[in-house]
Amino acid sequence: MERDMNILKEQVEESFRKRNLPEELAPFDTVSIHSARTVEPYDEEVFGDYIQDVNGYCTVSDDLGVRHPGLKGVMKRLMIKLVRFYVLPIVEKQNLYNATVKGAMNQFDAYVAYNEARMEYYEKQIERLENELSVLQGKNKTERQSL
Repeated sequence: MERDMNILKEQVEESFRKRNLPEELAPFDTVSIHSARTVEPYDEEVFGDYIQDVNGYCTVSDDLGVRHPGLKGVMKRLMIKLVRFYVLPIVEKQNLYNATVKGAMNQFDAYVAYNEARMEYYEKQIERLENELSVLQGKNKTERQSL
């Protein structure tokens, strides 16, 4: 196992050298999202797809659906019952985490929609004010010419 880890480490270091990356990277807990090398631009359609996925797949089932006949099925169902006390709390914690992420993503979606609506409102206001300004400038120009 340790030998495999050393081989993997060497492969990663070689990959870093080929890409001209520093060999010593910051630990994950100190790396911020803004320091990532590639951040994809915001795409509303992709974001909507992610929101649908989060809402659709937010719960983890504790039922594995073992439906094998005979001894194989009996053994699998027995094993599931034996480990259920251990697995069920993990599933419940995962569901709680998923529900939290779902809520956060839905709040973010609502925030984006709200800001898009505000931006549309302000763009209309700017257009209206620009039209009023051009009308006032036109009136001012005609008043100067009449003097």
